[in-house]
Amino acid sequence: MAPMLRLIAVFIALVAGPAAAQAEVRSACKDLLGTYLTTNTAKNGSFTSRSLLSFGGQGLVLFADSGQSGEHGFASFTDSRGAWRCVVGDGGKVKVKATTLDFTASADGSEGKIGRLDFDLDYLTDQKTIAGTATLFFVPLDADPFAADQLKDGLQFDISGQRVEAP
Repeated sequence: MAPMLRLIAVFIALVAGPAAAQAEVRSACKDLLGTYLTTNTAKNGSFTSRSLLSFGGQGLVLFADSGQSGEHGFASFTDSRGAWRCVVGDGGKVKVKATTLDFTASADGSEGKIGRLDFDLDYLTDQKTIAGTATLFFVPLDADPFAADQLKDGLQFDISGQRVEAP
C-alpha cells in the first residue's frame, strides 16, 4: 500500500505544482491590468515623451504618446494597439512582454510606414509601477512587421510608469 500512496503523492505534486504556479501568474498578471502614465527616456538620459500604456484583459495592449503629432526626425503616427503576455520569473518577479503596431503618416514626400514597439517590462506589484525598455522599429507598409528580417536598426528607450488610479 505504501508504494501506491507514494505514487499518488507524486502524481498530485506533478499536477498541483504547475497549477499552483499558473495561479500565481494569473494573480500577478491580473493585478497588472490598467493604464499607466509613463515617462520615456532616450538611452542618453534625455527626456523623449510621455505616454499612456493600457493593459486589458484577453492580452490587449493600447499605447498613445505625446509625440504622436510628430517631432524632429519623426513623422506623426496613430495610436498603437497590440498584444501582451505576462510571466512570473525568478523570485516572483512579474515580467511583461508586449508588441504594438501603429502607422506613420506620409510627410514631406515620404511614404507611410508601420511602426512596431516591443516592450520588455518589469511590473513592481507592491508599487503598481512598470519599468523597462521599449524598442521601436519601422517597416514599409507592404512589409511583414512580424518577420525578424524586417526588424532592423531598432531605437531603444527606457520607459517607466505609474498606474492611473480613479479617485
